[in-house]
Amino acid sequence: MKSYDTLGVEGKLVAYSVKDGYFSYNEKEITITENMSINLDLKDISKDDLEKKIKALDTYK
Repeated sequence: MKSYDTLGVEGKLVAYSVKDGYFSYNEKEITITENMSINLDLKDISKDDLEKKIKALDTYK
């Protein structure tokens, strides 16, 4: 069963990775659509900057 309650909802897609002491991150503003597909290339980021990006989500509107 599919749910379409979220179609048209706007938000921020956030992806990050931590592997072997290295950090990667990217984000993208999106509007949810039916059958959507998103490509998001993770970019290297420092641990401090990753923590700042994640903390900044507290004030995301």
